[in-house]
Amino acid sequence: MKKTIILWLVTLVSVLAQAQVDNYAIRLAQGGSVDCGPMPELNGLDNYTLQFWVCPDRWTSGATLIRRGEGLRIQSASTYKMAVTIGGQTVIVANTFLAAGIWAQVTLLSDGSSLSVLVNGNRVKTFTGRYVIPEDSDSPFLIGGDTFEGRIDEIRVWNTELSGQYDYFVHNTLNKWVPQLDNLVAYFKGDQEQCPNLVDYKPLFAPSEFNHHGTFSPTGASLEKVTDNTGLPYLLNGAYTENNRFFDRAIDRDKYLLSNDLIILGINSYTDGHLEYASPNDHGTPVNAEYLSEFEGRKGVLMFKGEGARLVLPKTAFRPAVTDGVTTKGYTFETWLYLDQWTEGAYLFRKETNDGLHGFSVSLGDEERKEVVVRVNGNKYVNEKRMPIGQWVHFAVTTLQGGTTRTTFLFSYNGTSSYASEKLSDASTDFTPTGMGDCVPYIGEGLSGKLDETVIWTQKFTASEIANHRNSIPLPGIGRAVSAQILMNGSAYFRYGDPNRVGFDSYSQDAWRRIMLTAYKGYRGYQVRISVRGHDGWQNTISNAQRRKTFAADLARLSEGYDGVELDLEWMDGTQTNLGLLADDILEALPEGKTLMISCHAYGAYRFPIGKISKLAGFTFQQYGPQPTYFTYSNFISSYNSFVNYGFPKDKIYLSYSTTTSRGTDANGNTTAVLGVRNGFLERNDYVPSYTADSEKYVRDGYTFSFMGPGQVYRRAKHCVENNLQGIFYWDMGNDVKTAHPYSLSKACAYALNSNVDTLVTEVTPNYPTAIRSPWSSGESRITVRIDGAGQTVVLDAPSGFRIHEVQLFSPTGNRLAVSPGNRLSVRCLPKGAYILRAILSDGTTISRTFVRN
Repeated sequence: MKKTIILWLVTLVSVLAQAQVDNYAIRLAQGGSVDCGPMPELNGLDNYTLQFWVCPDRWTSGATLIRRGEGLRIQSASTYKMAVTIGGQTVIVANTFLAAGIWAQVTLLSDGSSLSVLVNGNRVKTFTGRYVIPEDSDSPFLIGGDTFEGRIDEIRVWNTELSGQYDYFVHNTLNKWVPQLDNLVAYFKGDQEQCPNLVDYKPLFAPSEFNHHGTFSPTGASLEKVTDNTGLPYLLNGAYTENNRFFDRAIDRDKYLLSNDLIILGINSYTDGHLEYASPNDHGTPVNAEYLSEFEGRKGVLMFKGEGARLVLPKTAFRPAVTDGVTTKGYTFETWLYLDQWTEGAYLFRKETNDGLHGFSVSLGDEERKEVVVRVNGNKYVNEKRMPIGQWVHFAVTTLQGGTTRTTFLFSYNGTSSYASEKLSDASTDFTPTGMGDCVPYIGEGLSGKLDETVIWTQKFTASEIANHRNSIPLPGIGRAVSAQILMNGSAYFRYGDPNRVGFDSYSQDAWRRIMLTAYKGYRGYQVRISVRGHDGWQNTISNAQRRKTFAADLARLSEGYDGVELDLEWMDGTQTNLGLLADDILEALPEGKTLMISCHAYGAYRFPIGKISKLAGFTFQQYGPQPTYFTYSNFISSYNSFVNYGFPKDKIYLSYSTTTSRGTDANGNTTAVLGVRNGFLERNDYVPSYTADSEKYVRDGYTFSFMGPGQVYRRAKHCVENNLQGIFYWDMGNDVKTAHPYSLSKACAYALNSNVDTLVTEVTPNYPTAIRSPWSSGESRITVRIDGAGQTVVLDAPSGFRIHEVQLFSPTGNRLAVSPGNRLSVRCLPKGAYILRAILSDGTTISRTFVRN
């Protein structure tokens, strides 16, 4: 029949964040079914994998769980038994988990010479022989359909034998990074409860013309929320990102989507108990000023209306870093300016005492000379270059910090440098403002004109750097890097582009959160929390009852826009009595619905008062460095046992791994700083991950570093799943390699514990393939793999009528190790272990096989 291309529609809707997507399964009553259309991709296969979870209400003989015509049928048999019929051959599998009211995961593996059946990841029985799925392009792939009553979940169909490298992904859901994604034919997770169809996730992971979206029967089939399957837990998969570093490492979007708990280290604490965002929200409030959508070629500007006009900023705006009484990094004010008229004494910027003797300001001076005046602590620096009126001018002033009055400041007009006039200026080289801590800053005070792209920096710039700012101001984004040196010194940035918040500060904590949340646009099932960084002597701070109240009140205020808060105060020793009292105050002050977690270290610093543990949402245990011992799996397990033995309930235990290394140590005991694994540790030509080593080590320039490879990270996450803990998190996103890298640690974690951050699909259009010719078809010999040349070469022989165009070799984690034209590939230097071979046939068909190098 003629193929008609029907585009399936996926509606992506942003919803309020939640910690996890809820787990839903297919609920079937007698006669209920889900029709997933014909699945010709299975025709003639004798190398395939079928997986599903099942929980029958009644285990009755002959009830069909899954079938495809008469050639493929999976049924319940007598108690504790299941019957599998493939191509006229029926095998019986017995297991005590195959019973009513019990969730069991079933995996069928066919490798062309045998059929193995696994229950809950354990191989129950292997049947020798070829179990070929017959040609049948018309019969639908049906879930249920006769007397089965119960629930079925996580149905996966693969067109090859699935590698057991990651325990067949039994206890977690899949995502688009799953190895052998090319071999995934269909995947029914059931979690799209708002869609009237059963959603096939394969085309969501890899967009395709065809899909296998299922249609529910009119009665007896629906989706039901699952709350009783402890074998498939939806846990927290968390990721730290440091507030001031997320933008210089170009963290890719998929890194965010692998985590359903984003933890932003973004609040500083102080000895008086007060807290403050590391990047303050210096949003301005306009007075006698209004938004213009466009003016003289510039879009989104702020118009100031003369007397009384100003943009009022918080006191936190413009606080240059001072060391030993000197602003060592300097500061800069720059803006696009359009003067409607000259108003002598109007300010472009001012943060000064009322008498003008302390602080800093930039104002319009003598009207005849059209001069600009900078004032620092009452000292004037007058620039004589005439400021144009009635046109856009990019103007900036920065601390040149020279040794004369003239060279104390640099003035820039449209990229042209200018300096102060010594004859009009006070004889001073003072550029460090003082005494302005309680002063309210203003932009455009008394100005008649327009401003755009106004930036306040706490660093100086060269003339050429300022000239470059005329084209664009550095602004981070998902996957886009901006120098940390630039943005950590960006005090405030006003783009005036949002008519609803014209004074929004684009260099603020709110701005960083906005940017990070764009990674989740169209997704659901995540939460965003903000964490407090400790200071030296924080234990003394919280020993005072009033300072604890101050701390709690500030944290409650700063929690706006976040799902919860966390304390990452570092290095807690002994019983944390005062920390328990602080937790009481925080919980009392936090708005309803917001969570509190506390971060603890692994080595004995976890003695939070037992009686108060239940009050908190959880505890993030930092099981990593900088000492090498904390990068071992054995220490991970021993510290976990300590937490349990102390009295932490499993559902409050949030374990961890790290994308940084230990300190490097040389033969003499000298140490170096920790590094990120992105700094070459996972990208060496000789690097092969270990899945059994206690930790991985690498020697660089005589220093030995310990780090966690993808194998250990997987094992850590698997431990969390097997013990039904709260989850696992890592420090930090910016130090991992890109998600697409085969050894990404956060990706390896997701192979054991998926985040379940999910698109929201409300409507789909089924579009089934009608005929797919397979080299595995009946009557054709299947592909064979053999070793030639004294074990030095692997040879793939194609089915009759086909030719192998290329052979590719992959590690179990999906890293391509080698490629060779034709059907032969050298394995002379290949270490022992399991691998994946991929054959590209002459007609473009791709076939993958597992391969073991003995």
